[in-house]
Amino acid sequence: MNRVTVNLPEDTIAGSSTLAAGTYTITDLEPAGGVHVFVFRSENGKQVTLQVGATEQSSEPSKTSVLVLSRNGAQVRLNKLLIEGSSLGYEFDGGRQNDSRK
Repeated sequence: MNRVTVNLPEDTIAGSSTLAAGTYTITDLEPAGGVHVFVFRSENGKQVTLQVGATEQSSEPSKTSVLVLSRNGAQVRLNKLLIEGSSLGYEFDGGRQNDSRK
């Protein structure tokens, strides 16, 4: 996967971390033992690493790269990543992530 750039219009919960509203570059670390890990890096250098909890196969490749978010009251949560040209949807496991600063 090449890098994907996304914009979060508001603060979004990702695992047990919160991604501040803004632009993020997402990269896929090479799967170790078949486990996908994505790094979300903000423009100010903060990064959050999220492990994929499950993948979902679609019959058609995604036409665009998109984050699937859900809302519960005032909270917005990251649920899934779809990547342009891929028929896989990546669902995130909220319990396995690493929040770090660079």
